[in-house]
Amino acid sequence: MTATYTVSSLTSFCQNTLESSGVPRADAEVAADVIIQAERFGVASHGLVRLPHYVNRIELGSINPRPRLKIVKKGQCTALVDGDNGLGHVVGHFAMREAIELARHGASFVGAIHSSHFGIAGYYALMAVRANMIGLAFTHADVRLAPYGGTEAKLGSNPFAFAAPCDGPHPILLDVSTSIVSLGKIIIARERNENIPPDWALDSSGHPTTNPHEARVLLPFGGHKGYGLALFVELLCAILTGAPFGTHISSMYVDLTKPRNLGHLFAALRADSFVELSEFKRRAKELADEMRATTPATGFKEVLVPGDIEFRNQQRNDRDGIRLDPALSEQLKTLSTHLGITFPTPIS
Repeated sequence: MTATYTVSSLTSFCQNTLESSGVPRADAEVAADVIIQAERFGVASHGLVRLPHYVNRIELGSINPRPRLKIVKKGQCTALVDGDNGLGHVVGHFAMREAIELARHGASFVGAIHSSHFGIAGYYALMAVRANMIGLAFTHADVRLAPYGGTEAKLGSNPFAFAAPCDGPHPILLDVSTSIVSLGKIIIARERNENIPPDWALDSSGHPTTNPHEARVLLPFGGHKGYGLALFVELLCAILTGAPFGTHISSMYVDLTKPRNLGHLFAALRADSFVELSEFKRRAKELADEMRATTPATGFKEVLVPGDIEFRNQQRNDRDGIRLDPALSEQLKTLSTHLGITFPTPIS
């Protein structure tokens, strides 16, 4: 049976798990915040389902629990961060903080290398929003995506996020992968033994499949458009930063003893770069309100703005708690036993 837990109890559990694995308290707090934010937004594919994997990699030595993060190259509005094979959440947080500081005078781009899976890209874009900036975050991943018209995986799902300040209930937030779905959603379908839509993935023979256990290659969203975006994200995160690209990236789930060596790119732009901040936020709200006021098409109840679903989920989950599937709860309980820590008691 599905159990429900408070946000605070899962946050504490996640932090304690990472600390028990050798991650310093401050870094564990950052990583736990990113992981649980995914759960609050309803993006379970990037939340606690990944925690056992992170711990496994720490124990096998491919994620450094105590990285020495450093800036290895810096320009007037750019910087390159060496993540020392640390948790991607910690590397990403450090790099976006640097991007925000560099953007105090206008705009910045900060790359990161020697990193690992960093969770939801939107978390880092929203960091810039809190500083009254527009935020961008990009990351590549090990190959799962077929180029448009192909049957072999040559690119990662390569997500990116955009966030902007806005008067009203919440910022505008777009956080998407360039595949139709992330691998995490297929992993969840495997856990639940549920079929997937036929346009999500190909099997090992290059044919569409509805069986998540047979899914081997993801498909880009929008055909050639998603493929083009995935390729461009690869350019920004790998070619621009010097990180490995495409098929040269260490797989996330094959050899857990090898560091991922992922690259990321973060950008920040002051929202008052061209107009007053109050004007930007007011007009952003006007734009969003006009979208929401659109007459819904047949089959739709309403027109949404990017971020509406995530922040609605956050409001509900903060109020009612986060629901975990039985299989995930058991995995996390096993992990807690392994580490000698307490798993939280459900509220229902």
